[in-house]
Amino acid sequence: MRKFLLFILFLFTVLLAINYFYEQETKTTLQAENQQEEVSPPKKAGIKPVFIKAVHYFSSSWPIAFWGDFERSQVDQDFDQIKADGFNTVILVIPWMGFELGFEDGVPEPSFLYDRLEWLLTKIDEKGLNYGIRISFPHSFDPAVGTRNRELCTEVFTNGSLREQWHQYVERLARRVDQHRDSFKFAFFSWEDFFCPYVSIPAMDGNRRLEIAKLSGYQEWLAKHYPKHLVETYYRRPFDSLDKVPVPERESPAFWFFMRFVDQFLIDQLVVPGRQVLPELAMEVRVDKELIHDGDDSFWMEHYMAITDDQLRGSYWAPYYGAENVGELLTAEKALRHFEYMLNNVTGKEKNIDHIVEQFNFVDNTPSFAGHHAQIEPAELPTFLEGSADLLKQKSRGYGLWAYRGYTDSAIYNSSFELGLRGWDVQGESEVLTNDDGDQALKIQPGGEISQTFAPYDRFVGLTPSEEIKFCANFRLLADPARVTLLLDDTAAGMIDVNETAYRCTTLESQPFKKLEIKFSITSDTKIQIDDLRLYSYVQTLGVYDEHNQPGPARDLIVRLNNDWLSD
Repeated sequence: MRKFLLFILFLFTVLLAINYFYEQETKTTLQAENQQEEVSPPKKAGIKPVFIKAVHYFSSSWPIAFWGDFERSQVDQDFDQIKADGFNTVILVIPWMGFELGFEDGVPEPSFLYDRLEWLLTKIDEKGLNYGIRISFPHSFDPAVGTRNRELCTEVFTNGSLREQWHQYVERLARRVDQHRDSFKFAFFSWEDFFCPYVSIPAMDGNRRLEIAKLSGYQEWLAKHYPKHLVETYYRRPFDSLDKVPVPERESPAFWFFMRFVDQFLIDQLVVPGRQVLPELAMEVRVDKELIHDGDDSFWMEHYMAITDDQLRGSYWAPYYGAENVGELLTAEKALRHFEYMLNNVTGKEKNIDHIVEQFNFVDNTPSFAGHHAQIEPAELPTFLEGSADLLKQKSRGYGLWAYRGYTDSAIYNSSFELGLRGWDVQGESEVLTNDDGDQALKIQPGGEISQTFAPYDRFVGLTPSEEIKFCANFRLLADPARVTLLLDDTAAGMIDVNETAYRCTTLESQPFKKLEIKFSITSDTKIQIDDLRLYSYVQTLGVYDEHNQPGPARDLIVRLNNDWLSD
């Protein structure tokens, strides 16, 4: 009997060892695939040979509101400044939502923003600048859009008709680009713009995740690429068939499968068809890795690097990359090591350097990252930027700045009235005027009121940690001094006494904004002209120029980077 028990114990030990070896072999195989598997989209002919020094262009607005807000009278001065600082390219962030309206009707129609794009491209040509475009941006305050970015993101995976509408959108953009192709350098699709596979979809209930797995083609993709027993091993559960497999939860080891699928899906379903009409279109490389959990163990998954692609790709960098991210300050030497590691990774150790570090975020004050993401020691920034020049020249085709000019997260739609009264509710007498410079402003008569109703957490980026909200505007006296009153849900929240034509600001408590929906209103006790409204919770800054376009501590360094350190 004892021999029999010893034999059973020995057999159990052998089975455990076999199972352990099988799982380790499986993990090794997956990690090897993770590092090697790359499927290249069709290639295009030729890349324009220019080292790109770029800024994302938002004028005095910010990415979400730019296309409705920018004032034509500012553009010449903006572009002259950009060129004087040594840049040769502007990057335009073009929102699918906003350029296309009426998503709730199922057949989105092009908006008036295409005409503003055409005007801006003409101005870029006149100024002798180049341009690139990010075309996947899913944010707009325009009430006529008819959907929200969360819904759009999920539905693009489950709705073939919506993907066909995406292709039509790219075709419309391509027709505008064709009129300005000599100055056109690149186009990219950002994985960040379709964030739901990384956050919201894995957090949905089981039935919804099963539905998405079926409608997106994830189950079919699994069946094509992996045996059923391997899927069951990483899901830690058996399945009657692979059509019972849901999208995994974020903490599941099977999340690896879903990430590989998403990488492939975005290219196959959105980028590749887009290239049929816009050959320059490429996928922004996701350079940061995905942490895959496996019980008490974990490993880092690399995303698709497109190393065999000959398109001019987009990439990005910030000091958090490769850092511990416990709020530490980095020396220039350490930050340069991290930067070189990223450049080696995205280029396959210089096998393909056809990418632009289009977000070179050497400073990042994004509220959700503040306090834990690593930053470069301010005194070390000159050494870092000088050292980065050789790396950029050797391992890239250029770079770009995101927040070249600091911007506010203003919650107001059509804040400069360039779209007339679109998005505003009006009581009493108010009218839009055209100024001598060709831009528009609003004249409010005594007792007149304008208002917008919106969801604050959808509009402000920094609302949660903020203790105050700031309101600013340009005021022009038309008669006697005016008292301008700001209201939240028809209750006075602040006042500004305007005694002269000037740009004026006031501070409001943030707590009344922290709810699902508010009505924000402006009224005056005498007639007055207002323009360039801002209602914001924080300022995104890189330190080159502030939100008032005043030079910051990094401005002279960037000019040296462009004109000296990156010179041929």
